[in-house]
Amino acid sequence: MEIEQLQNSLASYGVENTELIIKQDSVDLRSAILSEIDKHTVCFNEKDLTIRSLNQRLSRYELANVQLRLDMAILFPQIAHYSIGVQQYYNTRDSLVNYIAFVYQAKDDFPEEEEQK
Repeated sequence: MEIEQLQNSLASYGVENTELIIKQDSVDLRSAILSEIDKHTVCFNEKDLTIRSLNQRLSRYELANVQLRLDMAILFPQIAHYSIGVQQYYNTRDSLVNYIAFVYQAKDDFPEEEEQK
């Protein structure tokens, strides 16, 4: 019934002198499509989890931010440029220690009372 309607509507779509062939099999097409979507969803979820994990690990090493820059300008106006980061120090053969490294370039020498700060 539906196939006949589709066959008759071919002319209205501008497809004349054409035979409509519909192949059907016993596989449930809907289930196959949903299964394929599920496979892709799992793949994307795994990638999302990997990306989230890597971003969290990376954020542990990001120390510089806007607030730090503003605080540095107020507390240490002599500092012109600086670099800050986490450095890994191999203490012993199988021991790893993380240190924060701070390297700066100052415009002027620090006054004696600010050296301890």
